[in-house]
Amino acid sequence: MKNLTKLFGIIAVVAMIIFSMGCDFLFEEPPPPTPPPTPTSFRVVDPMNSSSIGVFGAIHLQWSGSSSADGYRILRSNTATGSYTQIHQTTGTSYQDTSLGDGTRRFYKIKAYNSAGESAESAVIVGTTAFSTTAMGSLSGNVPFSGSFTRRDLLAGETHYYFINATNNNFGVAWGDYDRTSNTNLVTPYADIEVGIRFDGDASYVYEMCDWGSNGPTKNSSAASRNYFAFDTSPSQYKGWYTVVVKGYVASSAGNYSIGYRLW
Repeated sequence: MKNLTKLFGIIAVVAMIIFSMGCDFLFEEPPPPTPPPTPTSFRVVDPMNSSSIGVFGAIHLQWSGSSSADGYRILRSNTATGSYTQIHQTTGTSYQDTSLGDGTRRFYKIKAYNSAGESAESAVIVGTTAFSTTAMGSLSGNVPFSGSFTRRDLLAGETHYYFINATNNNFGVAWGDYDRTSNTNLVTPYADIEVGIRFDGDASYVYEMCDWGSNGPTKNSSAASRNYFAFDTSPSQYKGWYTVVVKGYVASSAGNYSIGYRLW
């Protein structure tokens, strides 16, 4: 009994000490949740590296996930400085914006969210759906070709893709930084554009400057200064989808180019 009385005394002393100090240190609440950081690496996926080859009217977006995010909201506008509207919400890190039509340009932002709120919006990125051959001028003659060239503008950070389904015919593509139809310089020409091609059956032909090859898509290193390429697709292994890529390397400005296509 004496020991029990002593134990109760010790407990009483400890209880008095606890209450005199306050009980907060025993029942500390976790810090309140905070909104997630803005997603990073928000980008338009090269259709040559996705399932979009031969799919018109689609822009494929990807980004890196944000810590503590429950999901992501995609915003879209028809112009860079216009009003942005949410078009999609997802818990993943990719989204394909579809049913836009051939050669359609759109601008995007992204933000992450959780129970505490939303992150800041990302910087604006621009994407353009692939063009079909009907969006290219109609060429004639033999290489280096002549005829009607379609003039097109290219924004900073933008890449244009042209899908060509070469199943039965040979084809050629030519381009320039001037308006060949009227044989005049464009107002703001791109002095530095890269035009390349990829055959879907051979991933090694990416951004290669090409010239005529009698046995399929043959790289010709001496063709780097030329502004055309042509392909003999009579061998069965060279029939299928090709992607023509036009990139501009003036990061802070926009420019124009002209492009045409011939099938024979």
